Formats: sequence, C-alpha cells, structure tokens
Amino acid sequence: MAEGQSVDEFPLGQHAQICGLSSKPELNDQYCVSKGINPDNAERLLVVTSSGAQLSLKPTNLRVTELLPGSQVVVVGLTSASGSKLNGKSGEVLSWHGDRWIVDMNDTEPKERKSFKPENVVIVPERVTKKRKAEEPPPEEKKMKTSDLRDIESSDETVVARCLLRLLREFEIVAQKCICVLATKTSMTVMNELAAHLTDKQAWMSTLCPADANPRGPRLFLETAAERK
Repeated sequence: MAEGQSVDEFPLGQHAQICGLSSKPELNDQYCVSKGINPDNAERLLVVTSSGAQLSLKPTNLRVTELLPGSQVVVVGLTSASGSKLNGKSGEVLSWHGDRWIVDMNDTEPKERKSFKPENVVIVPERVTKKRKAEEPPPEEKKMKTSDLRDIESSDETVVARCLLRLLREFEIVAQKCICVLATKTSMTVMNELAAHLTDKQAWMSTLCPADANPRGPRLFLETAAERK
C-alpha cells in the first residue's frame, strides 16, 4: 500500500498500478488509468482497468506508473461509434505527440496507427507470443572408440600424433587435460630450475663462509666483500 498519497497525485490520464486491496486481492498489480476524482466521494479516484471495468479506489491503493514508448497498451473508454470498435484492442506505444499517444495497433487489418488521449489507454504486461520449446534431452556424450585407445598406445609416433589431433578436435575435455598437463610441466620445470639455482648458490656461499662459523653466515661474507671494494 502506498502511504501518504493524495488524490491530487492521480489527475485525469495518470497511469497507475493497483496495490494493497484486501477485499479484492485479485486486482492487485493490475494496471489502470485515472479518470479523476470520484464526484460522489472526493477522497477516492475513478480508475479504469485493461478490461474496461471502472473502480473507485483510495489513492493509497495506487502506485504511480509511467507510460513509455514501447509499452503495450489496450484501448478503453472510447464512446464514439467508430472509436468504440477499438475498445479492447491492443497496440504498442510509438511516441507522444501534442496531447496524445501515437499507437501502432496490433489487432487491425490492415495495420493502423492511431492516436489516443492518455485516459483512453491502459498498460498491459507484454504478451508472451513465442511458445517455449520443449526441453530436449541432453545429447549423448561422445565416447572414445577402442581403435582410438589402440592408436594412442601405438609405437608409431605418426599414428599417435594423428590420433591425438583427432581427439583434440572431437573431445573438449582432452584438449583441456592436455593444456593442464603442459602448463603443469612448464611450471614444474621453471620451479625445479629456480630451486636448483638457489641450492647451488647457497652451497657456494656456505663453502666460502660456513654459517656455523658465524651466526651472521653468508650475510657477513657479502658485507666484508663490499667493504673491500
């Protein structure tokens, strides 16, 4: 329920959404358009829904909404002989011109473009026109053939290479595994070389200046070398 609202916030042609009705909860969230203050009750508003039904509601049971280009609307409240035939017809709002909305009609043959006052159209939720495709069962996963496994274990490198190339193209998981193996191998190679380098360096420094001979160990050796320079 919208608290603290007054009838002045819903002048003629103001679009709104019904909310907070306990007596008729089925009307909640429906769109409507204001016809102005109810002449029989100044504390209520007359509104028209998309079905053409007229209701008398308190302003606290309405939320202000905006009609924008691209919105789907239904025509309501036309009384002329020609206009009344359009009541209940739907269309898409194209633009605002002067004091009217320009609407491309959906339900006329041939297609027509009409103009309507704000109080003669009501917003409707966009209709779902496309049927959802029935959920299809997932495709059966491909499996490696016995011949593939045999080729992988071949002693002929050409046969193995051709088989691997074929499997990389057909099975995404094989490509992912190969990348992981190569990345791991490269990383391990770099780490091993770095570890070997550090180990050799530490051994070399320990030989020149054993750590157990002085608690400052290799650091003292470097400081002494720097002083000699």
